[in-house]
Amino acid sequence: MRAMIAARVRQLAQAFDQRAPGDEELLSLSEQGELLVAVATSAYGEIVRIGRAFETHTTAAVAAVIAVPTTARLLGIYNGDADDGYSAIIDRVWALQLASAATAGQAALIGCLGQTRVAAPAAAALALNPLNGMSGKDSKEIITTAALDAVTGVAGNWRLLPGQTGGAHPGAAATPGMFLNAEVNGRIIVPPGRDFGVHVLADAVTSTFIVGIEWHRKNVKLG
Repeated sequence: MRAMIAARVRQLAQAFDQRAPGDEELLSLSEQGELLVAVATSAYGEIVRIGRAFETHTTAAVAAVIAVPTTARLLGIYNGDADDGYSAIIDRVWALQLASAATAGQAALIGCLGQTRVAAPAAAALALNPLNGMSGKDSKEIITTAALDAVTGVAGNWRLLPGQTGGAHPGAAATPGMFLNAEVNGRIIVPPGRDFGVHVLADAVTSTFIVGIEWHRKNVKLG
């Protein structure tokens, strides 16, 4: 049996494609029959280029929590699209410490994803920035620092955000600069009508942070 795969061959050493769609090319296989593929672009370059990737962040330092919260959050996005619309796929969440206690400490990023459609929260006066630097791109997300609703903001919906680095304040001086970086990489998806919030859990409320969320919009089949 002969299998036909229609693909576009990209030239790694040239600035343009010499192959046309429909040209037949031999596929390279390993000795185990695995298809050999070379990635010739960055992981997010194409999504960012077309204007579907965004970021937002706070500008004022806010205290961390010292226990898992319920409705409190530092920053969140609400997906205001229709039920059959785009989902917000979380790429990265970060936090930067602006003040700390005069002692060694630690912190972690936690997130809360709503499981049911809820009313839209109040919007915050924070910038929503397309990551391709082209303003005016369409986005249905509402940026908010308002408390989560009582259905979303329950202990069972909070979790440690995946892919974290940073989070240790080694010195005894009250100096800023500790960072938290969670490379979520799509392991959290905010469907239409759902709310997503983040907070910093730390060892002392004297630790204050600014936080940011990065995501891209995609129409995906859920469930």
